[in-house]
Amino acid sequence: MQNAMIATCSELRRDVNRLREDVDAMKATLYEAAPGTPRPELASLMPAVDVMSWKQFEQHVAELCRRDGCTDVVVIGGKGDLGADVIALLPDGRRLVIQCKRQAAHRAVTTADMQQFIGAARPEHRADIALYTVTCRFPKSALALAARHGITVMPRELFAAWNAGARLDTLLLNSAA
Repeated sequence: MQNAMIATCSELRRDVNRLREDVDAMKATLYEAAPGTPRPELASLMPAVDVMSWKQFEQHVAELCRRDGCTDVVVIGGKGDLGADVIALLPDGRRLVIQCKRQAAHRAVTTADMQQFIGAARPEHRADIALYTVTCRFPKSALALAARHGITVMPRELFAAWNAGARLDTLLLNSAA
């Protein structure tokens, strides 16, 4: 019996080590380029997203959440959404509130847009994780504001990675680091 337990522990240790290697490889892929540096292998996956309407983009984000194990995924975007487009429960039970902006790659989220999300994500929608995901970029002022208020940002490069198959939990973990 002890031999069986030892063998099981060894197998589990190998599985954990493989998972660590996968995470390290993903980190290298996501973070090897300086922020804002175009990533050709990920950018090639974005044209289909770039032609989506804002409603299609919100639905796509919801589908990515479902793919990554989120439950109770609801798309509420549109007039009266009070700054939330997708709400879901992460696999660990935390409430995820997402603001989605599908804009041209050369555009940027305004600081006013960020302020609106900050004002609603936790007080109005009870977010444990407030995620602002975009197909454009964030100016430094919006990034600083997000950092001060604990908002997780997912600029175009990270969204492209999520769209390409990177798991949401890994992206959220890395963005908190």
